[in-house]
This record gives sequence, C-alpha cells and structure tokens, in this order.
Amino acid sequence: MLDSFLRNRNPLPTSELIPALNLGGESGGPCDLQFAISQIIERSTLGASLLQRLVASIYLLAQIEDSFSARLEDLMLEHPPYDEMTGHEQQIAGNFLRSHLIALRVSLQQMEQLLAEISMPYYDMRAKTLIRDVFKGRPRSLRDFRSHMLISSELLDSLQIERDAVTTYLDQIQPQTP
Repeated sequence: MLDSFLRNRNPLPTSELIPALNLGGESGGPCDLQFAISQIIERSTLGASLLQRLVASIYLLAQIEDSFSARLEDLMLEHPPYDEMTGHEQQIAGNFLRSHLIALRVSLQQMEQLLAEISMPYYDMRAKTLIRDVFKGRPRSLRDFRSHMLISSELLDSLQIERDAVTTYLDQIQPQTP
C-alpha cells in the first residue's frame, strides 16, 4: 500500500486552503520545496511526528528516484551532451549515473525498512484508538478503516476535504481485494 501511495499518479483530492505555490520548476531555488514543507510543519498546531516525517521523506526520495530514472533514460536517448561523447565517455557517464540510481534505490529500501521497523507500535496504537474513539468498537468497513488509518480526520477537517474523497482516492491507488 505504501509503495502505491508514494508513487501514485492518480488525481489527489486537493484543498482550496492550500495556496497554489510556485516552486519555480527547473529554475526554482534549491531550497524552495524544503522551505514550503517547513512552513507547513511550523503552521501545524501539533507539528509533525517522526513517522510522518519519515513517510514524507520516503515520498520525496521515491520522487527523486523517478526523476533520476527519467533523466537517465533521456541521456541514453542520445540527447546533448551525451550524443557528443565518445563511446567510452558514454559508457563512463552511464555507469556513473547508474551507480547513483542504485544508491538512491538502496537508500529508499533502507528508509522503507526503517519505517517498517518503527511503525508497528504506532499503527497498533492508532488502530486501537480508532476502534475505540472513531468506530465505537466496530469499524464500518475495511475500506473506511484503512482511510482513517492513513489520513487523520484532523488533517481532513483542517483542509476541508471530505473523507469520501480521500477514501475514493485510496481505492484508486490500491483497490481493495475481496
């Protein structure tokens, strides 16, 4: 589920409360996104937990891996300056870029492993709290329970996004199996 959530390409339910930020694309400042994320965390009434920051870091690292893979493919399609290199130079450049891509993938796997190791107590506590407080002892459905486990009502309330929109979004990125 986490991998589908992190690499998702489906339309995300958005809130009008989040301003449309211009991060500048390729010409943006290298710290623009980090500054925006810092603003979100600082403006949060309760801040962000270690687990939330780790999941966000994994998301960003997965995005970096995808971008890096696309750039590597672009290079291999004989775009400048790659097409101006000798065969030996192309081989060296390709090996260099592939080694960085492998390092990114290893880093991503290590972060996912860390998340798996530290998240169990959190998810156990969250499941018990949801069953006790939100569902009053009985979840309405597995799909509703999953939606509440992954995205808090507090966040949705502050963003003014309906739970049904998020549940539908989660179904799109990883449909429930019967």
